Amino acid sequence: QTGKQLNLPLQPVVVKAKHKVNGLVESQSFAKVDKSNVIISTLKKTDDEDNYIIRLYEVTGVDTDVTITFPFTIEKLWKTDMIEENGTEIQSNNNAFTIKIGHNAIETFKLQLKK
Repeated sequence: QTGKQLNLPLQPVVVKAKHKVNGLVESQSFAKVDKSNVIISTLKKTDDEDNYIIRLYEVTGVDTDVTITFPFTIEKLWKTDMIEENGTEIQSNNNAFTIKIGHNAIETFKLQLKK
């Protein structure tokens, strides 16, 4: 979806990937988005917890039901505000969640992974 990221030109890096024990296989992604008008802008570890933040935004001005799928199991999921606080727990389905994103909206979620 590089064409939609007008302000962030693609910076390619070539790395010879090696499969690590308990890691992702070389061909697997950290996250999959099922709609082309929703972009993942952030996927990071939280500063003070052993959880992760994912931030999504809608780029075409259309309210969209989107499913985000991960290669790992989600234990708990919260919808948070932009500063990653005031979380409200929402439902996930094993390794995915579906959420309605408003037109031109930016949404932030906190994930706790199953250990």
